[in-house]
Amino acid sequence: MEAASGGDREAFTELVRRYERPLYAFALRLGGDRTAAEDLFQETWLRVFRGRGTYHAGRRVSPWLHGIMLNAWRDTRPRGSEEPLSPEGAEGSPVSAWGAQDPARSPDEALLAREQEQQVLGALAHLPEEQRVVVLLRHYQGLRLAEIAQVLGCPVGTVKSRLHGALKTLAPLLRAEPPEM
Repeated sequence: MEAASGGDREAFTELVRRYERPLYAFALRLGGDRTAAEDLFQETWLRVFRGRGTYHAGRRVSPWLHGIMLNAWRDTRPRGSEEPLSPEGAEGSPVSAWGAQDPARSPDEALLAREQEQQVLGALAHLPEEQRVVVLLRHYQGLRLAEIAQVLGCPVGTVKSRLHGALKTLAPLLRAEPPEM
């Protein structure tokens, strides 16, 4: 990132290559569908390129990139909209958290994993945005609590509180047995 912030185009290309998968996965979770995710992904990289000089050496790149994407998402969606998460991005997607293509997984296991992911996404849609974003950053993107606080511009205690509240809300929703077929 330091080289990219200095104008090195090859370094910027390498940055995109390294982070395209996790950022596109995050865009799918935020955007709800592939078209919105692709637009968000492009807008994020445009903002990263334009703002590359604002990167501070020594900071981890991942939280900085996720923060840019989160801000782009908030700026580009219609005001006052609480777009629910859509499982469309998860179905058959190589960026799927549980349903990722795994050669060791049987077709039945892959189907079960996809169904579980859809159940989780459905439950996440019941959370307020501030809690949903914390869960996505922590459990889907793998950011640490301090990094999430950096992305959101809030204290770590606030992140912990939001995560606790989210998990408390999700627990009963995810314990519910699926209907018999």
